[in-house]
Amino acid sequence: MNIVFLSPGFPPNWKHFAIALRQAGATVLGLGESSYDSLDPELVAHLNEYYYLPDMTNYDAMLRAMGHFTHRWGRIDHIESLTEYWLGIEARLREDFNVPGPKTKEMNEARSKLGMKTRFKQAGCAVAPAARIDNAQSLLAFVHEHGYPVIVKPDIGVGALQTYRIDNEAELAPFLAHPPNNGLVEKFIDAPLLSFDGLTDREGNILYVNGLIYSAGVREFIAERRPVEYHTRREFPPALEEAGRRIVAAFGLRERFFHIELFKLADGRYLPLEINVRPPGGFTVDMWNYACDFDIYKIWADFVVNGLSDLSYKRKYFCAHVGRRTEHDYKLSHDELIRELGPALAMHRPMPSVFAEAIGDYSYIIRHPEEAGLMEAVRLAVALKD
Repeated sequence: MNIVFLSPGFPPNWKHFAIALRQAGATVLGLGESSYDSLDPELVAHLNEYYYLPDMTNYDAMLRAMGHFTHRWGRIDHIESLTEYWLGIEARLREDFNVPGPKTKEMNEARSKLGMKTRFKQAGCAVAPAARIDNAQSLLAFVHEHGYPVIVKPDIGVGALQTYRIDNEAELAPFLAHPPNNGLVEKFIDAPLLSFDGLTDREGNILYVNGLIYSAGVREFIAERRPVEYHTRREFPPALEEAGRRIVAAFGLRERFFHIELFKLADGRYLPLEINVRPPGGFTVDMWNYACDFDIYKIWADFVVNGLSDLSYKRKYFCAHVGRRTEHDYKLSHDELIRELGPALAMHRPMPSVFAEAIGDYSYIIRHPEEAGLMEAVRLAVALKD
């Protein structure tokens, strides 16, 4: 099986997907913007070939790179990046090289935040009111109908980039003067944020599921510059799991990771915010591994290459990401925290700079079989000096 992996060296932990593909028996062809010399040596050792392309947004150059792979290795069987930024390009490449997997129309429907709402409704879920921003008048009309606060953000975007909360006329004025292209306006929902995440097989059955409980939303993490915390579950409320499974079915996801963000409303309902058809970001995939004592990189690769269709696992631990910010003065220094956490500390390392604003400059992955024990460790990690 010939697999083209886009940007196999970034984010850094994505190298484990490419390595696992090679170990599962695939021919792994890397295509990325990182120079060959800058790649992790372990990754290089598991790539059959690497094609360096300084600008992967140059689609003609991408076509030439794919043509090179096809000429040298034969038919391409799979194209993957597992990264939000490249989902549109990988879909175009599948079309142009007749490779199985989501094509442009399907991928755009799954990435458009307005398009998502249609599928969420098909899944029987309520959604927050939203509208496309065609001009200043349409934005103003939405605010007059629904009131403040509202959220303005791109219809297709990455994370919380260019996402703004607007609470009054003064904050709205710049957006009326310069309405954003490809923008939408949405009623602000004041409720806890959580997720329903996992992996589907070739028939659309869910192979694996986990979820995150956030101490705040990504937009709040960025705006308020607070330390970041979110953690996995061991059990799901039945209503949440039911809603998540309906959403996965409504999107017809096959051979895909998924990350669905939802609000938990005061009346017990779950209101979906958005879906991402790729793994959750940061070190969440590693958190899955520590939570279940398995290797999701290897599991995914065996599924892609060898058609794995069944998976037995147990969520043994609650697992948290704590993202410290260098601008804060913490009660415990880095070395003191490591000593205090002891065996509960599963992993710690700097966060790649592109993610640091959203989820912290330095990541501590903590696990514990009891949620109370986990949260006590989290409080130690985020406590600031008086």
